[in-house]
Amino acid sequence: VLLALLYLYVPIFVLMVMGFNESRYNSLPFSFTLKWYQELAQDDVLLTATRNSLLIALVTGLACMVLGTLFILGHQALKNKGKQLARSFVMMPMSIPWLILGLSLLLMIRAVDLEKNLFFVLAGHIVISLPYTLLVLEARVQSLDQTLEDMSSSLGATAWTTFRRVTFPALAPAIVAGGFLS
Repeated sequence: VLLALLYLYVPIFVLMVMGFNESRYNSLPFSFTLKWYQELAQDDVLLTATRNSLLIALVTGLACMVLGTLFILGHQALKNKGKQLARSFVMMPMSIPWLILGLSLLLMIRAVDLEKNLFFVLAGHIVISLPYTLLVLEARVQSLDQTLEDMSSSLGATAWTTFRRVTFPALAPAIVAGGFLS
């Protein structure tokens, strides 16, 4: 196990250390400098790309949390045939390689003569990430004890109160985990 961990993490550690090397090609001898990080801080294109990536990650995570929760709750209300059809439709992006999905989205945008922007990048990320959020939520829903909701209802709680005090707190860890995973 130690050898496997070393094999995985030593290259990462070497890259981190070499980020402080003055040589452009990471050659030895090692000479400490912060030059590359100063150049990085002045590169507006790279900083804009980083901001966009962080924004897309944040919005994708939040959107997948909301959409996943709504899908799982609505999924419980469907009949068996509708359940399987809805699940298959939403899980389909998992069976298609991401490169193909991205290229298909780009071709669709061009075919309808729309301008490429962050909205379409975000839409593509949500389509790819949502199935992973749903897998986490499905696992949690399957392990929930249905009798807790039944007991809440039999004690006079409304459907909203049961959701707010029983169902949502039980799903919350899975919702957050699904958001981070997406």
